[in-house]
Amino acid sequence: MVAAAGLMARKQGRAGLRMAPVDSSRDVRVHALFETVFGVRKPAAWWRWKYGGGRGLAMGGWRGDRLVAHYAGFPRQVRWFGKTVGALQVGDVMVEPSSRGGLTRRGAFQRCAAAFLETWLGEGKPYWLGFGFPHLRAMLVAERLGLYARVDRMSELHWAPLPDRPLWGSRVFAVQLRKDAGVLERLWIEMREKLADSIVGVRDPAYLLHRYGHHPEHEYHLFLIQQRWTGRKLGVLVLRREGDRCLWVDWVGDPSHLEMAVFQARRLASRFGGHLYTWASTCLARRLAQTEGEVKPLDVYIPTCAWTKGPAAGMIRDRWWLMPGDTDFF
Repeated sequence: MVAAAGLMARKQGRAGLRMAPVDSSRDVRVHALFETVFGVRKPAAWWRWKYGGGRGLAMGGWRGDRLVAHYAGFPRQVRWFGKTVGALQVGDVMVEPSSRGGLTRRGAFQRCAAAFLETWLGEGKPYWLGFGFPHLRAMLVAERLGLYARVDRMSELHWAPLPDRPLWGSRVFAVQLRKDAGVLERLWIEMREKLADSIVGVRDPAYLLHRYGHHPEHEYHLFLIQQRWTGRKLGVLVLRREGDRCLWVDWVGDPSHLEMAVFQARRLASRFGGHLYTWASTCLARRLAQTEGEVKPLDVYIPTCAWTKGPAAGMIRDRWWLMPGDTDFF
């Protein structure tokens, strides 16, 4: 009798779960769930920066008026083997603690994720390609539920700082995102042409201005690297100070200049009083490992969507060019 009552309650719980898109930029129920799940309260400006103006899409799982699950994606233009396509970076995946027993087929997480993917991602949908940065546990759950296929893994790289002395071959200048838009555009074009055999998020001036110039919480430092004798612009470093460390957030420029970029980043890191580190996907980590970087694989994985029809995982494996700036949390 008790078992039958429990089964009936579970069936009613599943039947009472309703999926619907949600405006996460303004819905305070989303903000409250975020604080409950992650233990952090974000200001209204952060929600507007992240989701406002169509910059974020989200599906909510509701029981009555109570939000119990949330699955979001952030539109991003990417270069897919030389062609620009629409992609979605998955983030802010949340399940109310009392509903986490539903991390099963037809549970709150699976139903919310499936509804999101079926609405926005895959062949014939607004966005062609999905990616994200789940930790191992979340990756395993999503694989078991048939939502994701693993295509890459992130690594962390560390370098000791170098003395803050001028380098022989190059020098650096601070970047002004609006004033230097023409230079940034040329550097992005050089970068995308050299990465025509990869998958890389667009890093044009409009993206850089919103991502780094308008962030409501973090301060980023952008430096243009210029060849000392010819004046040629080689690329732009994006750095962020983190206590006694310096995070290398992003790079815009020809990948052949990465060795010079590392030297300048290590020198600039000494101004911030600590060592330099970054995150990198496999193809980028291989390049950076040749610059005296200490490489440590992370339990952070890059998935592709396995739920809806789209590009095969084999086409994507180890092809992503990803750095901390491509995430939604650095």
